[in-house]
Amino acid sequence: MRTLNRELVAQYDLTVKKYQYIRSNYYLETNKGLFLLRRIDVPKEQILFDFEVDTQLYAHGFENMSRIVATRKKNSLCPTR
Repeated sequence: MRTLNRELVAQYDLTVKKYQYIRSNYYLETNKGLFLLRRIDVPKEQILFDFEVDTQLYAHGFENMSRIVATRKKNSLCPTR
């Protein structure tokens, strides 16, 4: 099983209790519920746009959807290098 990059996870306001690596995704059991951590290769502008759309939809009552989680610094991007 692949190890979880603790430095990466430390950028989020979550405490990982358990994790499982399946098909290039990390399934995290945390103190704030279940999360999926995955690497995506899309342009920075696309991530920023998607984050803004998610935030606006959630603010207008669309609560039952997958969301991009911001880092502790309120950033939608989490560089891996």
